[in-house]
Parts: sequence; C-alpha cells; structure tokens
Amino acid sequence: MKNFFYTITGKTLVLVLSALVCVVGIAAFAGGVACASLELYSKNEYTLYEKVEEQWVNRMANVILSNVTLDQKHPVTIEKNYNAQLGVYGYDDKNGEYSILVAKTTDYEGKSSEDAVYDSYLHSDGKHYQVRGLDKSGTMDSSLRWMKLAFRLRYLCWVIFVVSIILEIIGFVILMTVSGRKSPEGEATAGFGKKLPVDVLLVLFAGYVAIIFSQIGERITFCGNTGEMVAWFALSCIGGFVMVLCGMLLCMNVALHCKLHNLVKTTMVYRCFCLGKKILSCIWQWVVKMFCSIPLIPKTVGVFFGICLLELAAISMFSYDIGKIVMLWMLEKCLLLPLFMYLALMLRRLHIGAKNMAEGGLTESLDTRYMKGILKEHADYLGSIAKGMRIAVGEQVKSERMKTELITNVSHDLKTPLTSIVNYADLIEKESTDNKTIKEYSGVLLKQSQKLKRLIEDLVEVSKATTGNLEVQLVPCDAGVFLEQADGEYQEKLAGANLELIIEKPTQEIMVMADGRRMWRVFDNLMNNIVKYAKEGTRVYLSLTKEGENAVICFKNMSNAMLNISAEELMERFVRGEQSRTTEGNGLGLSIAQNLTELQNGKFSITIDGDLFKATMKFPCI
Repeated sequence: MKNFFYTITGKTLVLVLSALVCVVGIAAFAGGVACASLELYSKNEYTLYEKVEEQWVNRMANVILSNVTLDQKHPVTIEKNYNAQLGVYGYDDKNGEYSILVAKTTDYEGKSSEDAVYDSYLHSDGKHYQVRGLDKSGTMDSSLRWMKLAFRLRYLCWVIFVVSIILEIIGFVILMTVSGRKSPEGEATAGFGKKLPVDVLLVLFAGYVAIIFSQIGERITFCGNTGEMVAWFALSCIGGFVMVLCGMLLCMNVALHCKLHNLVKTTMVYRCFCLGKKILSCIWQWVVKMFCSIPLIPKTVGVFFGICLLELAAISMFSYDIGKIVMLWMLEKCLLLPLFMYLALMLRRLHIGAKNMAEGGLTESLDTRYMKGILKEHADYLGSIAKGMRIAVGEQVKSERMKTELITNVSHDLKTPLTSIVNYADLIEKESTDNKTIKEYSGVLLKQSQKLKRLIEDLVEVSKATTGNLEVQLVPCDAGVFLEQADGEYQEKLAGANLELIIEKPTQEIMVMADGRRMWRVFDNLMNNIVKYAKEGTRVYLSLTKEGENAVICFKNMSNAMLNISAEELMERFVRGEQSRTTEGNGLGLSIAQNLTELQNGKFSITIDGDLFKATMKFPCI
C-alpha cells in the first residue's frame, strides 16, 4: 500500500480526493459562515421562518407595488401576479390595527392564516403598511425548505470543515512526499514539470483564481431565485475543484524543484536575470577590454580630461547657484578619494614588495589581493622575478653544497693513503744510503706529500666551516694577545722575508667573544699570506682599534706584484693572485679566514688599493 502512492494511479487518486476534500471543506466553511450571517446559531427555528416569510413578502411588495399609488379612501386593484397574491392594509388609528385595505391583486381573496405577513412596509408616499401575501409559485416554500435544511446542518458544517482540514493535510503531505519519486527509496527525478517555470505557473494560477471568484460573485449576486443560486453554486464547486486541482499540481511542482535544489533557477525571473546579467557582463567586458587596450598615458590623460569635462558641465548647469557647485565639487572629491587611496595603498604594497626583494626576501610572495589592471601585472612581474632569482639562488646553493660535499668526501678518501705516503717517504729519507739521487728524490717526495697533506687538511677545514659543522667555543678573549702572539710566532719568518712588522694597539684591554684556537688559525693564515706575497724590504702593519662597540683588527702590507683581481674574487676558494701561481699555497687561506671569522660572529673583509692589500676583522666588544 505504501508503494501504491508512488504510482501514477496512486498519485492521481490522492490528488483528486484531496481536491474533492478541499472543495467540500471550503463549501462547509462557507456554509458555516452563511449560517452565522443568517443568525442560525442565535435564533430559534420559528423566528427564522417568520423572517424568511417577511423577506419574501417585502421582496414581492417592492416588485409589485413599485409603480402603484396607495390611497386609504379608494382601494387600488392591481393586476394578477404570477408569483403571489398580495393584499395591502393601512393602519387604523381607532382600533390600532392594520385593517384598511388600500390595494390588492385581482385574485386576492382576503386575509388567510396561510398568508405571509410583513408589517411596516414603507411605501414611496412615506407611510407604513401591512402587506399580506400568498405564495403561488412556491419560491417562498423553497426558501423555507433550504432554511430548514441549513438549520438542521448548521453544526455539521463545522464538523465537516475540521475533518476536511485533517484529511487535506494528510493528502497534501502524501502528495509532497511522492512528488517526483517512483519509490520510497528512489531519488527525485524531473519529468515534464522541470521545463515549466514556477513563477509563470503561479501567475497563471493567480489569474485563473481571480477570474473564478469574480464570475462566481457576479453571477450569485444577480440570481433571481433559489434554483439559479443552486445551479451557480454547483458550477462554483466545479470551478473550485479545478482551481484546487491546479493548486495541488502547482504545489507538487514546487516540491519537486525543492527536492532537485533548483527552485529559483527554474523561474522565468531568474532566467531573465541571468540573461540580462550575461548581456551586461559582455558589454562591460567589451568596455574594459577597449579601455585596457589604450596605452597608459593616453588612458590617464583621457580620464583626466573626462573628469574636467564633467566638472565644466556641472559648473555650466549650476552657475547661478554657487552652493550646488560647492556641494557637487565635494561629492566628486568624496568619490575620487577612495580611488586615490586605493592607488596609494596598492603602490605602497608594490614598493614594500620590491624593497623586500632588494633586501633578499625572495621567499615572501607579493600580496596581489584587490589589485587590478596594470598594478596586478606589475605585481606578477615582480613575483616572476623573485621566483627566478629564488630558483637561481637555490641552484647556486645546491651547487656549492655539492662542491663542498665532494671536496669533503674526496679529502677523507685521500687522507688515509696520503698518511701512509708521508710516513714511508719520511722513512726512506731517514735510511742511510750512499746514493744521493735516492736521497734527493725522497726529500722531494716528502716535501710534496706534506704539502698535499696540508692541502687536504685545509680542504676539510674549509668544508666544515662553510657548512657550519665546525665546532666553535666562544669565550672572552683579549684581542691584543693575538697580536702579540703573531709578533712572537712570525718574527723569524718575517725577518727571513726581509719584512718589518709594526704592531699598533691600545694600552687598555679590548675584550671580545672568540674561540682562541679558531682565531689563531685566522691570524696564522693571514700572516702566512703576508710572508709569501708581501714585497721584500717593506713594512707590515698589524693594528687593533676600537670603533664604537666593535673591535677592529687590521692587516696591511704591500704586494710583491700588481694585484690584477678584485677583492671579491680573491676571497673565493682556490684563487690566488696571478703572480703567485708558482709559489706555495692553495688559495684557501682567505676563504678559511672569512668562514672562521663569521663563525665567531665577526665580519671579514679585504681591500685592494693598487699594491696595497688590507684585511679587516670586526668583532663585537664585551
């Protein structure tokens, strides 16, 4: 039985029954209201019957006596009427009754107990009369029968109305549930109703309802007798049934679209709105495209002159009223202010983004929200530049890291066999032999193997320093002590190279946070470079000063040959001056010195001015 309601037969049956129940309920409600208007709930049955008779006599008198002149002295005889026999009596002041016959129809036979009586009939002459009538056509009897029926059914109307409401709710719920579905578990599917716009159906239904009610009201008003009223009541029920049936179908269509979640989208208003929106969007896109195709400068000039023309037009229109001109001017500025604020904010955002890029912030993406036109294009260009630079820097870092790892791995692989070579070369040199050639070859082998050993150690150290894997223990140190240690350690080597060392340092201590072993390695590398590459017979300056919150250590010497390389290139690994290609060294000294200085929170830099070589270290004082 449950699945029966999902079939076409079941839906049709429930729809028709619901429409019939609705019509019956409306008719019952109308009957109840009519009974209340006729006072069937407040008066007894006989009073109501008398009222019906009085109304019938009054109506007949208005029809028959409308053109008759009444005179109490000369009774008037009226032609026989098809509907009723009438007798009209005037009021007799002597006996206090309506006893003077003033008019009658030709077939009126006199007062009878079957007469319907209506007192106080007001004629056109301004006097009151009593009209007595006998029903000939049966219209009054028919009205009395309907009144008796209505009196008996006056309470049943409301019972039927309440039952109809309950049944109608049940039927409505069933129809809304089964609408669009073929089974309880099935999904709603759109049939022919999907193509019907809901708003159009609603307008048609409202028009049909208006026509039905207007016709029913008009026809019932002009009904001449009870039979005609019954006929039009039947026709009204049929029209109401069709109306309710159409209303139910409309509700089912709305329920179907609600289940499909497209109620609004299927309306004609929405379709017209979408079409209009699409047309306006195309027009707007065309205008924007045309505007964007104009170069920036002509576009700016055009906007400026357009604003000027609007201002000129406003001035010419309201030249007689300076107050309106001022008001329009202020309104224009209020409208332009948000535009200029927008441009200022977007330009500031672009400026901040470019500044961050210049300072190395390549990972921060530029916020392009709310940017339009050329501003967004410029932001996209900056983003592309940052992305390209980020990729390039990443590739460079990756390349440097791979180089460092390669150097570290190769150095470790060479260290073990090189140690054996050094040891055996030392043993060969210490062997007693008369062959001077073997002695000479073993000395060269030992010297070169030790040089290679130092190179490998430097490679390992610079690799660790570059990757940050070198352990550093920072403790408070007196920077002047390192200068004194350098003087003591390199006095003999400097004298052998015919160089004079001059130490410049303050008398008070300058304390810095440093690792003594790593700091001495920096001094050792720099002093070694001075011994190797400084010009003979010149002075070497080693100074310590305090500049603000920093301790500055400076090495200065004259190069033995012209330095044909920039300071930045000289700081790179495996780079030496052109003149020193045949001397000892591997080009790692300055690179190691720079990395070790930075690991100790210092700064290392070199300056080349002609033949003058200057290395500077800065450390924060404590």
